[in-house]
Amino acid sequence: MKVLVIGHGAVGKAIETLVREKHEVTTFDMNAISAEGNWDFDVCHICYPYSSSFVTTTRLYVQKFEPRLLLIESTVNPKTTEQIAAKVNNKTLVCYSPVRGTHAKLLEGLKTYTKFVGSSSEQAREMAYVYYKSLGLRVHLCQSPREAEYAKLMNLSYFAVQIALFQEFERIAEMEELNVEDLLKFFKTTTDDSGGKVQRPILHGGIIGGSCVMQGIEKLSTALSWKDLWEWVCGSNERRKFELKNLSRRPKK
Repeated sequence: MKVLVIGHGAVGKAIETLVREKHEVTTFDMNAISAEGNWDFDVCHICYPYSSSFVTTTRLYVQKFEPRLLLIESTVNPKTTEQIAAKVNNKTLVCYSPVRGTHAKLLEGLKTYTKFVGSSSEQAREMAYVYYKSLGLRVHLCQSPREAEYAKLMNLSYFAVQIALFQEFERIAEMEELNVEDLLKFFKTTTDDSGGKVQRPILHGGIIGGSCVMQGIEKLSTALSWKDLWEWVCGSNERRKFELKNLSRRPKK
């Protein structure tokens, strides 16, 4: 297959490396609109960050390259995939399939985590399934692109909320002069003593880093009461930045 990867940051580079093991691959960064040549791509991966112009920009790339299958790998707002599918020609099938893993180990993440694929077109899902399987990946087909879009955002938000919760736990421990090791031991033994049936993962209540994690919960902030949770997580995280900054300025005893 001839594969095009647009966006050559951490996500694009990881996908390029994976695809190159099995197929012919061409990469472009955000100057792809001005690229010259006679192109005939079977698959095009979209790997640049989401923005207010994401739908329009992606549509222009589809018009220029006319791939048979468009795979959106970026973290996007819900319903973005359907908006793009409605604006492109019938020659291109459109799917959403978010990348998972830390930015430093995205290639490892691609090979580790099941690739979720969502599309409103059964033909698109089937083509994406065959393609991702050719890369040696496990694949799960979603009912529509929205399940995959929401799942990615919820997964990021789950992580952000957990960290924010531990930020609050550490504040309580400091205020009440509690032994943090005893508290964490309680969590750990809940998991260990139950044989893993009851999970209490332990996280460090540091700053929530990485733009994707905070963007994930932000993109869900319009859902029902989710805005309150988004504001709480953001507030806790900003407070943690202030706390750690002041802590570094304290004179050593």
